[in-house]
Amino acid sequence: MDTAGGPAVSSKTSYAVTSALPTLGLLQRLLPQGGGEDRYKDRQLSSVISTLTGAPYRQVTQKEQENELLRRQFALRDLLDSLQNRGYVE
Repeated sequence: MDTAGGPAVSSKTSYAVTSALPTLGLLQRLLPQGGGEDRYKDRQLSSVISTLTGAPYRQVTQKEQENELLRRQFALRDLLDSLQNRGYVE
């Protein structure tokens, strides 16, 4: 953390380092620190299970569920608008 309370390393720099050194990326996912990204904290359990067992495991967070619901609502609205424009639905 810097003196203002923000991250000491920019997200671009962190991405470049973890891309160049995959082991660091793995450690970041398995052991998220207090200043780490929230998505790593949310997925820590699934990362540990996947790494230890080798089996794919995905834990869907509440925020991801809400985002998917919103995406589907927009898709349905677009479909309904399209059907109305073509005269299939009034």
